[in-house]
Amino acid sequence: MKKIIIVIFSIILINCNEPVIVNPYIVFYSPYIDFGVWIGSNEIDFTVLKEIDPLIIASFDEITRNLWVFSSSKDRKYIYFYNITDGIVNVEDKVIIERPEKLYLCKQINNNKILYSTDGRNHIVIDLHTQIQKIFIINDIDGRLPMDYPQDPIGFSDNIAIFRNGYYDISGCEYIFFNDLRYPRFIADENKIIGLNSLNYIVIYDFITKNIIRTSIKREVKKGTKYNGNDLYFFDNDNLYVSKDINGFSSIIRKFLPPSYTRREWYKYDLNKDIFEKIYAPDEMVVILGSFVNVK
Repeated sequence: MKKIIIVIFSIILINCNEPVIVNPYIVFYSPYIDFGVWIGSNEIDFTVLKEIDPLIIASFDEITRNLWVFSSSKDRKYIYFYNITDGIVNVEDKVIIERPEKLYLCKQINNNKILYSTDGRNHIVIDLHTQIQKIFIINDIDGRLPMDYPQDPIGFSDNIAIFRNGYYDISGCEYIFFNDLRYPRFIADENKIIGLNSLNYIVIYDFITKNIIRTSIKREVKKGTKYNGNDLYFFDNDNLYVSKDINGFSSIIRKFLPPSYTRREWYKYDLNKDIFEKIYAPDEMVVILGSFVNVK
């Protein structure tokens, strides 16, 4: 992270009476309770799949713009991957991958590929269509695992694997820790990472230009509340989507949600046009998985 470009956006997330914008291409996902996936305002029916395995995980491939869901077989020996086409679940059309006994699986699918590790060192990339496998090993300069290196990848591309506190340069065989960046979210098609600095301002790191965009958009986080990057923001073609926590406990109690989680509403900020809008979200517990159309 060498060059730094300072970009100022004077935006404060406030309650307003402006109309709520509905984007029919955004994919919303409820990962914590009441599993659900929506395309815009339309919910996908997963009834048949839930009968097979209620523990379903959704993933959006930002390169191919495909929606996937995956689950384990009842004996936990296999993982089933289903490509959701036109909002329809076909349980007969699935990709089957043998599940190792110990598994560190990246939940973000990239270019029809998955990434997982069985020991935190050896990482396997599998193409879901061709079943071709590639392996890379995370080692420090002295051949050991980097200190404080988390073993669960949160995203990857052909050249890098992203973790909670840094990323691994596959070609350079080097683990690089983030400098003043928390709650990272990798945007694969943009080759960018979004995060918060120590003052809770949103920063964007571009892997191609090696520039850091420091915005003045602040995303406050509550103490004692669990967050990851998906809970906080999403980035798509110069549109920065940011969530805001909703105060109050009525909905949390109604949904039997632990107090370490929070409800949220979503806003969109156009970095070029300087337009800030509240967007429709189908539920107060959803995150934004991706967008089917790269809208300018």
